[in-house]
Amino acid sequence: MDDNALIRMQEPLAELASFAFDWAHCLCDPKSGCQIYHRGWSIVRHIEAKGALPAGAAFFGNALRGLARDGRVRVLLSGSADTGLASMVLQGLRPHGIEPELVMVDRCLTTLEQNRLYARHAGFDLQTYQMDAAELQIAPVDAIIVHSFLGFFPPEARQGVVNMWARNLAPNGRVLISNRLSVGQPLARPAPDPLALARRKAEIFANAQAQGYPAPRAAAIAEAAEALWQVRIGNPQLGEAELIDLLTKAGLAIVQMEKDPSGKTVSPIIMQTDAKRRDRAEIIVAHAG
Repeated sequence: MDDNALIRMQEPLAELASFAFDWAHCLCDPKSGCQIYHRGWSIVRHIEAKGALPAGAAFFGNALRGLARDGRVRVLLSGSADTGLASMVLQGLRPHGIEPELVMVDRCLTTLEQNRLYARHAGFDLQTYQMDAAELQIAPVDAIIVHSFLGFFPPEARQGVVNMWARNLAPNGRVLISNRLSVGQPLARPAPDPLALARRKAEIFANAQAQGYPAPRAAAIAEAAEALWQVRIGNPQLGEAELIDLLTKAGLAIVQMEKDPSGKTVSPIIMQTDAKRRDRAEIIVAHAG
């Protein structure tokens, strides 16, 4: 792969983050309550996490390469906060001569538009569907990528999403899941300490200014980051037993599950830069039988 192709493969994250920051108030559906999340996510990832990709790049890349045929693989992104998952897929495949055909479903137009812009920039195939993920019906895919997704749904709605995976997965395809799993009684994420929140807000303001954002823009970014760090999804965490039950009812089965013991997170929604959390599970799922 030549240097120009490698450059085009990278997310133009500064521009994509600014797009979401400026337009989420128009593109996010007020009934979904996702404006704070989508307005702040990419800009915090750009400024604070230096564009870090979602956890699990090696896991997803290895699994996707094993599913490719004749240099192609058809992949469904089952929701995505921004363009991070698409970038992870591209970086895991293109250097190996494999071209993804990406499909993305999400109810929010902000993240869908970000991914359309990224696809135009990097030149990959992308089909987008703005809808409830549980309703999706498309031509079968070789892989479905699920990154910390089911927790955004209340427990009673999760089965419909898992059924969608089974419905759209090719007979020899795989669902690739990266998710922290609770053991025992799921706990809600505590509200941040006010003093720590104020300190982190001041830090991102300073970081934004250091990266060239004028003071009014940096202050607005800090306000958006503060709001993002206070978001509480409100649903119980996903448990391992619950996940197995959901998969079984959909006719799916776990064929491999490993735990990443590092526990460290780069998620923009987590306020602490050095936060340690529950082990992240990396799971490969196939049709049962």
